[in-house]
Amino acid sequence: MLYIMAILVSIASLRNAATLMSNTINLPSITKLAEPEKQTKQRIMNSALQAYAARGFSRLTVANILTIAKLSRPTLYLYFKNKDDLLNQALSYHWTSLNNEMHNASNSTNDLLDKSLARIAVFFHWWNTNESLGIMLFKEFGDPKSPASKIHEKYIISVSKYWKEQ
Repeated sequence: MLYIMAILVSIASLRNAATLMSNTINLPSITKLAEPEKQTKQRIMNSALQAYAARGFSRLTVANILTIAKLSRPTLYLYFKNKDDLLNQALSYHWTSLNNEMHNASNSTNDLLDKSLARIAVFFHWWNTNESLGIMLFKEFGDPKSPASKIHEKYIISVSKYWKEQ
């Protein structure tokens, strides 16, 4: 019994330390982390997206993600507050990367049609490599509880902004 209490106190201390750190120094984005930490955070986010693509938001658990990532629960909580935070960061990172790729591809020309075709080509390449994730995202865009709806809203705003600038 004493052993179990010691473990629970340790876990609570780790969570409190992570919360304190995130509240006082704003945990760094993935680009500001040292290489091993970057790889660990990316591994967790990729595992979360893989699990999300297979199960959807409502059926996804942290345990599903940890099984795929082959990491411990305390390691996950060093980088993320909870499942929602993890999925929001993972989806945001993924969609930002896609958006950047589309933007870079369309910057090679001034012709509006060529810009559009370049962006579409990048999107379809992404779709071919992330089909199950794309299908799950489209299924859940209308679910306000799913992080997909928040990402969709951000994406629509960024696309609208892009086309207004053209």
